[in-house]
This record gives sequence, C-alpha cells and structure tokens, in this order.
Amino acid sequence: LKRFFEVFSKVIFGGALPVWRCNWGFIREGSDEWEKNENGRGYLGLADDFRPSGVCPSWVSSGFDIFELRRLKDETSTEHLLCYLGTMVHEMLHCLVFVYICGCDNCLARPDNPDGKSGHALKWAEMAREIEAFALKMLNIDLDLNVCGSVAFELFATKESPDEWLLEELGIDREELDVRIEGVREKRAWEAHGADSDN
Repeated sequence: LKRFFEVFSKVIFGGALPVWRCNWGFIREGSDEWEKNENGRGYLGLADDFRPSGVCPSWVSSGFDIFELRRLKDETSTEHLLCYLGTMVHEMLHCLVFVYICGCDNCLARPDNPDGKSGHALKWAEMAREIEAFALKMLNIDLDLNVCGSVAFELFATKESPDEWLLEELGIDREELDVRIEGVREKRAWEAHGADSDN
C-alpha cells in the first residue's frame, strides 16, 4: 500500500500530499483501535482534520488510517486490494481538503465548501467522481470512492434533498441513495443506543 500512496500522491494529487503534509497508518485486525472501530463505527478509513477551529491557518497537515479488512469468502485478491485503494484515495481526498481548504467559520459556511456537515458535501462528491474517472482512464484502475454512501452521510446530516439532475450528474441512483440514507439512520440509532448503554 505504501507504494500506491506514493503513486497516487504524485499522479492523482499532483504531489500536493507529501508524507510531511499527509501521513497515514494501517490499523491491524485485533488491535485496540481496530476493535473499537469494528464494534462501533465500522469505518474502512478515517481522516484527521488538524485545522484549528475558526481561524485561517497558513500551514496545516493531516493524516488518515485504513482499517484492515477481513477478506470476504468469494472476494478475489484484486477485489480486496481495490477496496483498500478506494479507501486510501477517499481518505487522501479528505486530507487534501483539510490541508488546502480554509477551516475558518466564513469559509466553512460557503455553499461550495467540500467539507459540508459530514466531510462529504456535494462538491466533495464531484471531486471524488472526477478522481474515479481519471484513475480509470489514465491508470486503468477502477477505484470506488464510495460516493453514494458518502453523499448519504451528508444528506442525513443536513436533512437536505438534492435535485435529481445533480444525482444524475454524480451517477447516483435515487433508490440506492435512499437505502444508504436509511442505513446511516439505523447506524446512528445503534451508535446512540450503544452510547446510552455505556453511561
């Protein structure tokens, strides 16, 4: 995966995410962090936003973790690798936003800000789709940055409903999106129930 990070950083992100600006880690199955994620959030990856709140910093770094995945019974090694690569580029895109997009209150409030409420605003989704298309055309790698699932998180957080033309432009099926939003709703309810039982 290290070599893929280096290649993606240069080819997809134009060298904008060198290791000193964006570091990453691999969380192995069985570790405390992996168990906590598996028993709660269940994320494939997680990016860190180190931007100071409410100000416009001149320099910031970011990072992300990828969680080790159990290989599915009928999954090929190529499919398994592609899942890791899609997660890696998804998190790298978050880091790009965290490093280069201002985190001050004024900028975060702009309608074209890719952060949104969940980190997956529609502008983020547009960027992700462009990366998927570039990777397929230029690298012959069919990356899946989980755009539909990410938009579902954002729409659940904002309670908004995008226009059909925008969903079509992003290649998102409305029915699949509705199923994903319901999945987010169930996940959040389960997390809230778990938090209540811990207290």
